[in-house]
Formats: sequence, C-alpha cells, structure tokens
Amino acid sequence: LLQVAACITAACLEPVPGWFDRIVFHDSEDAARMRCGAAPVVQAMHDRTGLWDHLSRGAGLPVVDAELRAFIDQRVPAGVQVRLAGSRVSGVDVPFARRFLPSTYRRLHYRVVDVSSIAFVAATFGWSDGYFGKQRTHRAADDLAESIAELCWIRSRVEAAGV
Repeated sequence: LLQVAACITAACLEPVPGWFDRIVFHDSEDAARMRCGAAPVVQAMHDRTGLWDHLSRGAGLPVVDAELRAFIDQRVPAGVQVRLAGSRVSGVDVPFARRFLPSTYRRLHYRVVDVSSIAFVAATFGWSDGYFGKQRTHRAADDLAESIAELCWIRSRVEAAGV
C-alpha cells in the first residue's frame, strides 16, 4: 500500500470537515523493487501521479495507524464503529487494515460499504442510467472523493427510480 486517505461522512454522505491523507513510507530501494514488480499499468499510473517519488517522504505504518485512529476518534463518538467505504474495499483494504493498521481496524465495523458492488447492483436492477465517470487520478483522497460522489449519484438514480 502506498497511500491512505479517509473522510468521515454523515449518513446523508455529507463529509465532516477535515480529510486524512498520508503517503506510506518506503525507502528508495523498496519503492524501486515495488515499481519493478508492479504491472506496467500500475507503474505508469504512479509515474503519472508522481507517487513513486514521494514514498521516501511518507510516514511509517505505525505512525499512519496512530494518526488515522486519532482522526477517527476526533470525529466519531467513542464506542461507535465506523464503516469502511469506497470502491473495491473488501478484498484488499480490510485485510490490510487488520494486519498493518490494527488500532484503526479496531474502530471498524464488520460491514463495509463497497461502492463498486452497489453500482453493479443498481445497474443490474435498472436503478441507474449509464455510468458514473471518474477522473481516475489514482491518488487516495481523489479516489475516495469520487467514491463518495459516485454513491451520491447512485442514490439520486435509485430515488428517481422510486426504489
């Protein structure tokens, strides 16, 4: 994982002020090894974003975990578990958080909101028309903002369909 971003939203999907966005530290040798081992499309994607060059200035995972947990604790009442949400979060993000962000993981609800799955269901049942266009900048905060916007877009289509 190269970057972690988070935003707390109200139930209406309105973001609570403040965003969390951290690059994860990897020394230059690790970054080069990861880049060489990545698929060509991933190499090119992060060449475009410049992310490969910023990894050596990132924060270590224990620091990211502590900062992200503090970010959540400042915005969500104690005892309330937060749902991890975004596009395709189930397969990679949950196991990653369990292993590498254990303090943050303890604040997560066992249910996740996978926007890509919701989009699939909405399209399958005819509740949405067309496709939500994403910029696909492949930076964590941008991807998260687009997931929130896509979920709002889907909600408006579902409401318009009378579901």
